Amino acid sequence: MTLQEINKAYNRIVGSLDSKELKNAFDSLQALIAGSREYSFQDKLNELQDTYKYMLRYRSKRSDAGTDIQQSTGIDL
Repeated sequence: MTLQEINKAYNRIVGSLDSKELKNAFDSLQALIAGSREYSFQDKLNELQDTYKYMLRYRSKRSDAGTDIQQSTGIDL
């Protein structure tokens, strides 16, 4: 990956986080890891994704809007 591609990916990730679009941020991080071939970050990304899924699952069980959460995030609970 070139420095310009890394900067674009970074800006996309930050933009997703600013917009509270965590699924998009995770997807962009996954693409950055794959593109940079820096797989040492993959375990940490998997850990963060699992934590996020557990948080969503917990929240959906506490509310009647579990399907709404799943639809709005695009993540299978």
